[in-house]
Amino acid sequence: MNTDSLLRKTLTVLHKVFLAAFYLPLRAGVRMHYRFKYRIRYNVPKELRRLKPPYLVLSDHVHPKDMFFNGLVLRPVIRWVAADANFRTPFMKFVMIVLAGSIAKSKNRSDMMTLSQMKFLSEMGCVIGVYQEGERSWDGVNLPPVKGTDKLIRFLKIPVVYVHLQGAYLDHPRWSWTSKGARINIRFELLIDREEVKYLPLAEISRRITRAGEYDEWTHQLAAGSPLLGEDRAEHVELVCFLCPECRSVNSIVSTGNEFLCSNCGLKGSIGSMGTFEWIRPPQVWPREKTIKTIRDWNLWQMAHYRELLYRLGLGRNGSGDSPDAESFLFWEDRNTVRLLRGRRMGRLDDLGVGSARLYGNRIEFVSDQDRIVLPLKEVSSFSVFKQQYVEFYHDRLLHRFEFTTRSVSGYKWLLLFRMMWDPSF
Repeated sequence: MNTDSLLRKTLTVLHKVFLAAFYLPLRAGVRMHYRFKYRIRYNVPKELRRLKPPYLVLSDHVHPKDMFFNGLVLRPVIRWVAADANFRTPFMKFVMIVLAGSIAKSKNRSDMMTLSQMKFLSEMGCVIGVYQEGERSWDGVNLPPVKGTDKLIRFLKIPVVYVHLQGAYLDHPRWSWTSKGARINIRFELLIDREEVKYLPLAEISRRITRAGEYDEWTHQLAAGSPLLGEDRAEHVELVCFLCPECRSVNSIVSTGNEFLCSNCGLKGSIGSMGTFEWIRPPQVWPREKTIKTIRDWNLWQMAHYRELLYRLGLGRNGSGDSPDAESFLFWEDRNTVRLLRGRRMGRLDDLGVGSARLYGNRIEFVSDQDRIVLPLKEVSSFSVFKQQYVEFYHDRLLHRFEFTTRSVSGYKWLLLFRMMWDPSF
């Protein structure tokens, strides 16, 4: 017996012992708690209940606990591919690797080690979970699948299951720290069976996973949604809605409880029991016919504003310096609220202190009492936001993280503008 075969058999036995002694009893208790607390309803078809591992689970990513929601009703444990930011402390490494069996993946970066681990687990007969959008939804509408998801399915050659989560975004949106009490409906779908995965063309695989992931929470909520039970429905909404639609100021939206206002122009509104905006006076948005009823509406308006601004400034892909305005134009400054950390991918990050972060047309600047760091946008890659607001990106093969000292500073605005600079079609 070779070493590789022995290792696989040993890991298989340890995996079964772990399931019997720890995971399955714990899951039974958590299932009862979650179904009561989150009012979850499951719909699992018979063909999926009979499906034996290995298989791949794709899922909407709209709730901080959807990883657990999805795994509570299936018999096998799901080994989720998770952002490597979750693995950076010894305790979290133990939880994510030993207890959860998760696989670390850098956002927006190719990773051969991750692919090798996924292939290894599939050959062991495990169920693997992937969020095909690559990140949790900001405004309740799913993004298209990450490029290469269809090739991953072809590479693994295992059946594909999709998990649809209705109401989960409104229960705990990306910008919030608390549950809003929305009812959650979770539906499982067998997307590609064991025989189909062997011969389906990549174009058909891509079509199926794209179709499965097309979901707009607001379409359902406005038609037949359930009311939210919480009383802090607007708190921290400025993490997504960071640009005032009336005066166009950044970082001026202030929220508390169900209400929010612009500290610059006085625009005031609230989020009602159905999760939609209720305005004291509707904002004067151009074009005049445009109404902002949902967080999705506000986000689309922000995107249109910055798309037009980038076009007027002549700023090209990735902060191109072709524009004479690139060097001098300041999009915003997060003043004295940013802690900069820097280090290697999976290790502890060095704390470089608290200061101000500025985004210009061609660079990022971090200024503190001790230092001034300039990062040209052409040399920055893999921008992402971890959890609600931590901004992460790579420069000179080092991970940089902005941690904000207050919960009111939007990290999403950095991600949004960086994407637009990198990809004009976004």
